[in-house]
Amino acid sequence: MQLHSPLPTPHYPLPTPHYPLPKQNILMKHLLIFLLLVILTTACEKTTEEVALLAEETSVFQIPDGWDSYGEPIQAESAVDISSVVDEFEMDVEKQYIISGTLVSVCQSKGCWTTLATDDGRVIKMTFADYGFFLPTDAAGREIIAEGIGFKKVSTVEEQRHHLEDAGAGPDEISAITQEKVEYAFEATGVLLNPLSY
Repeated sequence: MQLHSPLPTPHYPLPTPHYPLPKQNILMKHLLIFLLLVILTTACEKTTEEVALLAEETSVFQIPDGWDSYGEPIQAESAVDISSVVDEFEMDVEKQYIISGTLVSVCQSKGCWTTLATDDGRVIKMTFADYGFFLPTDAAGREIIAEGIGFKKVSTVEEQRHHLEDAGAGPDEISAITQEKVEYAFEATGVLLNPLSY
């Protein structure tokens, strides 16, 4: 029996046959292009929404004209008068507030605390978180907006006397303090101070 020798391998490229694509493949191709366009459009819309949201968030933290900023940024538009929330202050329970009011006194040593007063004469002692910032010692009488935590606490005799010393009180007034007392307290993380409200 005689075997045929294999056909010689051609030394030139053979043409690739081109067959027309079935209708299903053409539809699938158009569907993929359409889906890609929908995804890109949605992604662009989301990006636009995110940019608008970011712009809105940053505008909330704009400092009112003429006000000085200390500490962290504040949402000034959310501020409530201190007189309207002081009754919510609880003993050793810290609640977050953004308050407004007028400074009654300021530590004359370095501005490390201030006091505010309610409409009915209650005094709130305001300090600053982690001593991260102080207010000018001449800021009494100026309007403020402050963000932080409000609460009640027991103030020792030593704390009260130290407070009076910083405020420039005389020795008779300081020595008259002999008992602990419950005080309203506010620890601010940020303050806006109006220099125009003298």
